[in-house]
Amino acid sequence: MSAGKRVTILSKDEQDHLYGIPKLTYADRCVLFDLSKADHKELENLFPEAVKIDYILQLGYFRAKTYFFNFTFHQVREDVWFIINRYFPNVPFPKKQISKHHHYNNQKRLLKHFKLKTFTARNQTKLQRQAKTLAKRHVYPRFIFDGLEFTTKK
Repeated sequence: MSAGKRVTILSKDEQDHLYGIPKLTYADRCVLFDLSKADHKELENLFPEAVKIDYILQLGYFRAKTYFFNFTFHQVREDVWFIINRYFPNVPFPKKQISKHHHYNNQKRLLKHFKLKTFTARNQTKLQRQAKTLAKRHVYPRFIFDGLEFTTKK
C-alpha cells in the first residue's frame, strides 16, 4: 500500500507499461505512424505543420495504447523527427508546442475517426458499480482492476 488512503494496485513498471508514452523502435514507427487516405485527407485541413505532427503522433500513440497522452515535442523527439523526415522533409523541428486547443481538437478528430466517445461521468458510475460487484467476489485490488480492464473493452 502507498502512503495515505490509496491502494497500490500496479507497480511503477506496470503503470508505465500501460499508461506511459510508448517507446517505439523504427519498425514500430513505420507501422504506427503510417497514414491512410483518410488520414492524409484529415491532414489537409490542419495548419500549421506542428498541428499535423501532433495529429500523427497522437494517432500512432493511440494505435499503440488506445490512450491519449500529453507530451512536448522535445519529450518525443525521435518520433517527431521520424514524422518530419517521412511526411514533411522541408519542415524544421517545431520551435514551440501547439496550443492546448489544437492538441485537444486533434484528440476529438481521432475519437471521431475511430468512432469512439470520451469518458463521461456516466461511464465512471458504471465502472464504480462494476468495481463494487467485483469487490464482493474478491477483495484483492488487482482482481478488481483486471475485472474493470476487461469490462471496459466489451
